[in-house]
Amino acid sequence: YGGHCALGTAFGESTANIDPEAWAIVDGKLYLQYSKGAREAWEQDRANRIAAADQKWPEIAGRLGE
Repeated sequence: YGGHCALGTAFGESTANIDPEAWAIVDGKLYLQYSKGAREAWEQDRANRIAAADQKWPEIAGRLGE
Protein backbone atom coordinates (compact mmCIF):
# COMPACT_ATOMS: atom_id res chain seq x y z
CA TYR A 1 0.00 0.00 0.00
CA GLY A 2 2.69 2.41 -1.05
CA GLY A 3 4.54 2.14 2.27
CA HIS A 4 1.46 3.17 4.24
CA CYS A 5 -0.16 1.48 7.23
CA ALA A 6 -2.09 -1.63 6.15
CA LEU A 7 -4.63 -1.24 8.96
CA GLY A 8 -5.22 2.40 8.07
CA THR A 9 -5.66 1.44 4.44
CA ALA A 10 -8.25 -1.17 5.44
CA PHE A 11 -10.20 1.67 7.11
CA GLY A 12 -9.83 3.92 4.07
CA GLU A 13 -7.01 6.05 5.50
CA SER A 14 -3.37 5.84 4.60
CA THR A 15 -1.65 8.98 5.75
CA ALA A 16 -0.21 7.42 8.92
CA ASN A 17 3.53 6.98 9.17
CA ILE A 18 4.71 3.47 9.88
CA ASP A 19 6.81 1.93 12.62
CA PRO A 20 9.65 0.01 10.93
CA GLU A 21 9.37 -2.60 13.67
CA ALA A 22 5.61 -3.17 13.14
CA TRP A 23 5.30 -5.38 10.08
CA ALA A 24 4.22 -8.81 8.88
CA ILE A 25 4.83 -10.93 5.81
CA VAL A 26 1.79 -12.80 4.49
CA ASP A 27 2.01 -14.95 1.37
CA GLY A 28 5.27 -13.27 0.44
CA LYS A 29 3.90 -9.72 0.74
CA LEU A 30 5.17 -7.19 3.28
CA TYR A 31 2.53 -5.34 5.30
CA LEU A 32 3.60 -2.28 7.28
CA GLN A 33 1.74 -0.88 10.28
CA TYR A 34 1.51 2.42 12.15
CA SER A 35 2.46 0.77 15.44
CA LYS A 36 2.80 -2.60 17.12
CA GLY A 37 -0.70 -2.08 18.54
CA ALA A 38 -2.04 -1.54 15.02
CA ARG A 39 -0.28 -4.72 13.93
CA GLU A 40 -1.97 -6.64 16.75
CA ALA A 41 -5.40 -5.28 15.75
CA TRP A 42 -4.71 -6.11 12.10
CA GLU A 43 -3.65 -9.66 13.02
CA GLN A 44 -6.96 -10.29 14.83
CA ASP A 45 -8.84 -10.17 11.52
CA ARG A 46 -6.00 -10.32 9.01
CA ALA A 47 -7.82 -11.90 6.04
CA ASN A 48 -10.68 -9.38 6.17
CA ARG A 49 -8.31 -6.46 6.76
CA ILE A 50 -6.25 -7.44 3.70
CA ALA A 51 -9.38 -7.81 1.57
CA ALA A 52 -10.67 -4.39 2.72
CA ALA A 53 -7.31 -2.70 2.12
CA ASP A 54 -6.96 -4.29 -1.32
CA GLN A 55 -10.39 -2.95 -2.23
CA LYS A 56 -9.75 0.56 -0.87
CA TRP A 57 -6.15 1.02 -2.02
CA PRO A 58 -6.86 2.05 -5.66
CA GLU A 59 -8.99 5.00 -4.51
CA ILE A 60 -6.49 6.00 -1.81
CA ALA A 61 -3.58 5.74 -4.26
CA GLY A 62 -5.48 7.97 -6.68
CA ARG A 63 -5.98 10.62 -3.99
CA LEU A 64 -2.28 10.47 -3.13
CA GLY A 65 -1.18 10.55 -6.75
CA GLU A 66 0.51 7.16 -6.52
